[in-house]
Amino acid sequence: MEKMIVEKMILKLGNIHNHYCYLKHKCDDDGTFGMATGLAMFGQFMNRQYEDNKN
Repeated sequence: MEKMIVEKMILKLGNIHNHYCYLKHKCDDDGTFGMATGLAMFGQFMNRQYEDNKN
């Protein structure tokens, strides 16, 4: 059970990293937009994990 959650988190972080890189190359600024998006996505994911574990 725990192992699956960790694997999912690693996959999710990988997706966020890819998304961040994509946004960074897409935007001409210093990439803070991509970073903020990645952090927001990760926050939502962690919140969902917490809700799932609570029930």
